[in-house]
Amino acid sequence: MRRLITAITLLVLLATNAFGEESQRVVELRVSSTDPEVIALTDQLLRSRFDMFNSATLTPIASERDGARLIYTFPGELPDSGSIKFLAESIGLVTMTLEDSPDAGPVITSHDIETIDLRLDSFGSEGFFIVLSPAAGDVMLRTSTENIGKRMIMKVDDTVLTEATIRGAFAREFRVAGPNIDNTESVYAVIRFGPLPAAVELVSFRDGT
Repeated sequence: MRRLITAITLLVLLATNAFGEESQRVVELRVSSTDPEVIALTDQLLRSRFDMFNSATLTPIASERDGARLIYTFPGELPDSGSIKFLAESIGLVTMTLEDSPDAGPVITSHDIETIDLRLDSFGSEGFFIVLSPAAGDVMLRTSTENIGKRMIMKVDDTVLTEATIRGAFAREFRVAGPNIDNTESVYAVIRFGPLPAAVELVSFRDGT
């Protein structure tokens, strides 16, 4: 028990700087729009992404908006800058397109999705459970009925999440096989709340106090 207490104490000390303050990280982003409403919505969506992804360390303890700049202060250690860059700079637009008809455009996009969840099915396999708007559900029913046996590709921005064969007709509610990617948690955080209304650039990633 004494060794455990000593180890915990050491971890607390390592997370504290010379002035007794917890270590912090500051992330500065720049939004491509100058519209205050667009910036405010972008800020809201980014905070939702940060809160969802590894929320134990990525819930901002402070944030500020300065024109098109968004500045977030986080407690303790953060994931590598690549993870922060992905969460911040990904627009997060989901599209589902028929593999042999890419020029026809997407069957649905993020704007047609009411909810999207990543969870295990009854067999323990991970997948996306999607609920579409009623109008999009009608489109999906017609598309799936006419294209049984064909493959549908699900992307977020330019990244392919999964490719699935249409086994039968479906409409508003359906499951898509789990993503063929490594960073599932960060991808889900990006697509869960809908796409950003404007592009975002990671300006800096630094220590703070």
